[in-house]
Amino acid sequence: MKVNLTTTFLLLFLASPWAGATALLAGGGSHSLAIDHMHNDRVLAWGDNSKGQLGTGTTTSSSYPVAVYGLTKTQSISTRLDFSLASDQDGYAWAWGSNTSGQLGDYSTTNRLTPVRVSGLKNVIQVAAGNAFSLALKSDGSVWSWGSNSKGQLGVGVTTPPTTQSTYPLQISASGFSSIQKLSAGSEFALALKSDGTVWSWGANARGQLGNGNTTAQTLPVQVLIPSGTAIVDIAACDLHALALDANGTVWAWGANDAGQLGDDTTVDRYTPKQALDLQNVGGIACTSTGSIALARDGSIWTWGTNDKGQLLDGTSTQRHYPVKAQGPANIIEVAAGAAHVLALRSSGEIAAWGDNTKGQLGSGDTKVSFNAPLTAKADAANNLNIGSATVPQGSVSGTLGSLNVSASIPVSDLDRGQMGQYFVAALVPNAGTYYLNILVGWTQSATPIPYQGIQPLQNASVSVLRNLDASGIVGAQIYAGYGLNYQDMLNGQKYGLIYTIK
Repeated sequence: MKVNLTTTFLLLFLASPWAGATALLAGGGSHSLAIDHMHNDRVLAWGDNSKGQLGTGTTTSSSYPVAVYGLTKTQSISTRLDFSLASDQDGYAWAWGSNTSGQLGDYSTTNRLTPVRVSGLKNVIQVAAGNAFSLALKSDGSVWSWGSNSKGQLGVGVTTPPTTQSTYPLQISASGFSSIQKLSAGSEFALALKSDGTVWSWGANARGQLGNGNTTAQTLPVQVLIPSGTAIVDIAACDLHALALDANGTVWAWGANDAGQLGDDTTVDRYTPKQALDLQNVGGIACTSTGSIALARDGSIWTWGTNDKGQLLDGTSTQRHYPVKAQGPANIIEVAAGAAHVLALRSSGEIAAWGDNTKGQLGSGDTKVSFNAPLTAKADAANNLNIGSATVPQGSVSGTLGSLNVSASIPVSDLDRGQMGQYFVAALVPNAGTYYLNILVGWTQSATPIPYQGIQPLQNASVSVLRNLDASGIVGAQIYAGYGLNYQDMLNGQKYGLIYTIK
């Protein structure tokens, strides 16, 4: 059905694939992972390899990125402490490294130096690694878990034998727990984001990290007590605290706060979510063990919490209890973090990194630490690592709210230019949902993606998005533009961006 974008809407828009995409970076205890678009979406790893977490077939550590054995066409990655997870575009999950609690999901507790397929799982679209447990999200919205269950972090309702640990995946089943869109695993607890914008949690809760108002561990998912009507679009589970990002660009935090990692200018633990101070227009979140990171939509980074290794990148080693702007990194499109280090993907496809580097986890070819400026991950001694020319569409705006004109400039990377593909333009309209712009029929509301026009050779493109539109009825609508060989390639490759928020 074709609809007029100036319609007044009554329902609250909550979530969409355009609100987030597959992460290209992941940080572990003392190692890092990246999906390399330049080479068939292989996985690169660097840093500590004492348990085989780099997946190279050895236990030799590396301060330069090395290829994980055998993995290509990768869809998602995750790591924590000393093991790593990935899922591929065929829907299989893979695991390697430490396996002391069965967290590799291969019916054993044997460490693996190269990736092994997680037993029995298909149609996986995301993986998440906790301290010694693992999670997988399938395309039907179901969640599966395996590994340690000492605090109920598998979410299966018990912690006693035979489920003190599981060496194979178990499905999480609980009342109201369905239609999951994203997972995040902390040290011994986990978060899940539902399609209705609510957040669910389970596992350890000694510091209130489940966000349900108490400190009692939960063996089944419970709903986080985020204020009613708040639409959450992203989540991050940390060691003992948690973060959530709402559709308005506000960051919420709860759990342990001894290092000021909740960003509320106190060191008081919070058992329910509270807004971090002075943050607006945030587009991404991540956390170190006892610190937090926010990526603003203008590409700047804000940090708070522990700073002993320069994790905050503010030129000091001083702990901060409120967000401060990191020095140096600009044009950032994604952030990820390990125990005490931070990774940031530049729009150029290069990786900025800072914080702890004792095991070479910054990928800079050495073990140097910088408190004042980020280091750059290296491919080798002479060349910076580039995991693919990231593209950031730009918007051009003129007129007034009552007569608004918006156009989109969609750059295409060198890697994709000339290949057959499609362009996509979408509007996330408050109280309505997702609309797609098609050159023939105009704006159309749809639960499935509609390309701007048919398949064609990809080149840098310019699209007229809105023409003399009275936008007063859709204030807050977010307009995105992007391209891909197909829609999934656009999401997996993060080949899209926010071009304008109507205000």
